[in-house]
Amino acid sequence: MKRQRLIEQTARGLEEDSYISVTADSVHACFDILASKPGRKFAIKIVHNIDSVSKTEATRLNKLASFLDSCPLILGVRSNNECLKKKVTYSRFEINCVSVSSFDTAFDDMHTYIASKSVGVKVRISCSKLRSTRKMNGFTLNSLAAKAGIAASTLYKHEHSDLYASLGTVRALERILGKDIRSEDRQVIGKKSIYSGYLGKTDLSVVELGGSPFNKLAKSKNYYELCNETDSRTAKKKAVLLERVRDAFPNNYPFFLGSSKLGKIGTIPVLTARELSSAKTEDELLELVYS
Repeated sequence: MKRQRLIEQTARGLEEDSYISVTADSVHACFDILASKPGRKFAIKIVHNIDSVSKTEATRLNKLASFLDSCPLILGVRSNNECLKKKVTYSRFEINCVSVSSFDTAFDDMHTYIASKSVGVKVRISCSKLRSTRKMNGFTLNSLAAKAGIAASTLYKHEHSDLYASLGTVRALERILGKDIRSEDRQVIGKKSIYSGYLGKTDLSVVELGGSPFNKLAKSKNYYELCNETDSRTAKKKAVLLERVRDAFPNNYPFFLGSSKLGKIGTIPVLTARELSSAKTEDELLELVYS
């Protein structure tokens, strides 16, 4: 089955399961579908062979999902070694991978994990959340460490200071405890390119995605998707995707950064670097985006 048909099949299934979703079929992107319903959000990549997903693609998908407080997921047909089995969760660079044919159960807590690799992305754990959630679930320090596959001494350190841990470790602990244990600042770091910064002079947190398809994501009270203005054909395709994201999900305000005097590409505004740097607050940024 061609990849486009797999994407369409998955989108239909999500719609039947009451998800609001957006597909990125008009541009090259680190995701194919963004899906959301109350209590659940996913950034989904769909491929024939899950081993074809590169480390760069996985890193971008992880960045996007973590920044949007959603779960990354890869749906596929096979790996290099075998056809993917139903109700088995595989792993590619610490992202859960499941068979397209069983995607309807992919959003449950599945129990079998195969072929895990590290992608180098780290998340800060809240020591107070971890400690209280462990006790509430009746785990001792040693029993939780053993179940999560980490050293008890490492778990002890995380319970006494807000330290960073690998994304895989955090997800393993959250699966076991059934609760979010991440620090409230939601800052995510990686080996090189993921960071928390500022957009203009505002206090928005920012993450770099490198144009796949967004160049930057920013958030505070709202979410902002920023694309650099490129050639007109690519920009128009990105504008279509940005419109879909804006219309499907609340509190999303996409825009282009460029030198265009057109003011908009499609219905998406274009801001110059000078205009963007003049914004000192999020309210001023919103006024620029939708003035």
